[in-house]
Amino acid sequence: MWLIGDNFDYYATADLAQKGWSQQNGPTIAAVGRNGTNGLHCAVNQRVWRTIPNTQTIIPGFAICPKDATASCSYLRLLDGSTVHIEIYSDASSRLAIRRGDGTVLETSSYVLTLDAYFFLELKVKIDDGTSGSWLVKVNNVQIMSDGESGGDTRNGGNAYANVIWIGSSSLAVSAADFDDFRVLDITGSYNNDFLGDRRGMTQFS
Repeated sequence: MWLIGDNFDYYATADLAQKGWSQQNGPTIAAVGRNGTNGLHCAVNQRVWRTIPNTQTIIPGFAICPKDATASCSYLRLLDGSTVHIEIYSDASSRLAIRRGDGTVLETSSYVLTLDAYFFLELKVKIDDGTSGSWLVKVNNVQIMSDGESGGDTRNGGNAYANVIWIGSSSLAVSAADFDDFRVLDITGSYNNDFLGDRRGMTQFS
């Protein structure tokens, strides 16, 4: 089921809160979109986040353009309140990787980021303990990471679900990033319940 979506095209920075986003340190809506005019620009240590329904298996998808540098940058976090369950980031060699909120690296891909080039990130993560958790990560519709159907521990304490999704640049990052065509799905319903691939985003008005 479609939970939220935003292509950042039809409003200004001052309207982020009205559109459901919380923010820290001043991210901006700017002329950085890959399809329309605008996108979300997050300089170092800037980020936005939104609450979603309690969701155990979550499927975010969005476009990212690394700026300044491609190494040691956080792009996505899945949280239960303030507890970080899962983070997607680039390591010191600019490779995309996934780790649990306690710092445990679950997998490092061979996909190396390119500076000033958008790529489309899509993942499906089940938040759970032991081998009951799972992850599958795609870039530009190609699988780059997976638990291999053997499962893995994706729950970092708290509840076995996410209810906050965070995108931006962490305090440890060395690079800004631009974002566009953002969406979040879950696995319920008959439609929009799995990977959709790289698609232009639609802004949800409310």
